[in-house]
Amino acid sequence: MLGNASQRKSLAIYQQFYQQLPANMAFFAQYYLFYFSICLDLGGLGLKGNLGEKIGERVAIQGLAEAELSDFQRG
Repeated sequence: MLGNASQRKSLAIYQQFYQQLPANMAFFAQYYLFYFSICLDLGGLGLKGNLGEKIGERVAIQGLAEAELSDFQRG
């Protein structure tokens, strides 16, 4: 969690991107792991919101992990 003002200010530039992650993931579902990872990292650094939880629920409900092909399945 960010403590001082300069740390919060440096992370603020990512706030808009962070807020748009659910919409981006809905449009580019094949990149869900990429978006989910970024979301969890930014949340861990101190951006407010529970987007990681929301995206995780969406991934589970939509079955994105189950639909992903392994390298063996791609042939």
